[in-house]
Amino acid sequence: MKHIAKLRNKNEYWQLVGFQAVQDIVQRIDKAYQLFFKHHKKGVRPPNFRKRIKYKSFTLKQAGYKFLDGNQLKIGKRVLKFWKSREIEGEIKTVTIKRNSLGELFVFVVTDYVDQISIAMTGNSAGFDFGYLIQEINNKQQQQRSIFLTQCNFKLLHNLIYIA
Repeated sequence: MKHIAKLRNKNEYWQLVGFQAVQDIVQRIDKAYQLFFKHHKKGVRPPNFRKRIKYKSFTLKQAGYKFLDGNQLKIGKRVLKFWKSREIEGEIKTVTIKRNSLGELFVFVVTDYVDQISIAMTGNSAGFDFGYLIQEINNKQQQQRSIFLTQCNFKLLHNLIYIA
């Protein structure tokens, strides 16, 4: 980690992101190389590096962010507004900022909250099978069933072509 601190002090653009985000990036790279060396005999290529401009996400683990009143998030000196789809319940573990190909930013918040789902138990059980049922009672009945299915498939295909 001392080497990361030296690199962070040397490169200006590394200072734009918090130290924990840089640690997360290094951990991602380490994990990618560990998987590469584990599976390189299977023909897996080494991981590619993205340019810093094209990097799509960063993760803040413990510090570097603060949720303000309403729907505002402060990261460093910047205040971001976001659409709050639900209340944040539990203790926040990580905050990840992701950017899609259009340049839109998304905030992902991971908490330790566990939702308790209660399932009503009646004691009864039910089973469903949605597959085709093929019974071989006799050849004539099996043949009629396959002709019926063929005709239905033909009608369905005809209707799909007609609609398109």
